[in-house]
Amino acid sequence: MRQYSIFHGLFLSFGSRSFYRDVAANWRGAAFVLLLLLALLIALRIALLINNGLSAFDKAHAPGYIRQLPTITVNDGKASTPEAIPYLITEPSSGRPVVMIDTTRDQPNLESSRALIFLSRTRVAYRKDTGETRIYELSRFGDMVVTQEVAHEVVDFMASWLGWILAPFIFIGVYIFKLIVALIFGIIGLLIGAMMKIQLPYDAMMALAIVTASPVVVVEFMAGLLSSGFNIPWLLAALINLALLGYAVYANREDENVNSEQ
Repeated sequence: MRQYSIFHGLFLSFGSRSFYRDVAANWRGAAFVLLLLLALLIALRIALLINNGLSAFDKAHAPGYIRQLPTITVNDGKASTPEAIPYLITEPSSGRPVVMIDTTRDQPNLESSRALIFLSRTRVAYRKDTGETRIYELSRFGDMVVTQEVAHEVVDFMASWLGWILAPFIFIGVYIFKLIVALIFGIIGLLIGAMMKIQLPYDAMMALAIVTASPVVVVEFMAGLLSSGFNIPWLLAALINLALLGYAVYANREDENVNSEQ
């Protein structure tokens, strides 16, 4: 019977020997429930980061871009602006070209404009990276009218809701990724156990690998509530997880179990 609950795992995973022994003995299914909770914390943290980042952009930078935006009307797959002239939207602080709007031509030309996005009469193109450009026909998007007011509403909506809209997909992706990592760390736990002459089954090692991943997630989540930019480098996080896994395996040696019962 389990001695500790799932929520105990969020805090006792920082180094409790009795907790690690309970996990190895009794946490086969419970560890995967804890993994769901860890994935939820990560998804919430990322959602908050997205919303906070977009909110900061909305307040500090979006107005400088939007005030350069002409009214764009798309009808039957063709775009038009109030005047048949090119419009260049630049980064307010540096003047770097960001969006070129030229409805006098059919073919986008990112090279000559040096912009990241080019809207022509019938197509929109964006530079994905230095070696790839994506081009889409405007007919795919239907009829619309984009004004500065609409642009403000869209940015405001994204700043408020995009993180929460993406949160379920982030949760699923994080859970699958963390599960794969636990599978790998379970194998590493077997190797550590072999070096220490400690025999634990693979499912126990996987459970230990999951719970020893908790401290990094908890620290990042709690610190992220205070500082949106806080992040533990992935290599350091992996080393912390590995060190705790080694200690968790060591905590399950036979003489430790005997001592704990006395």
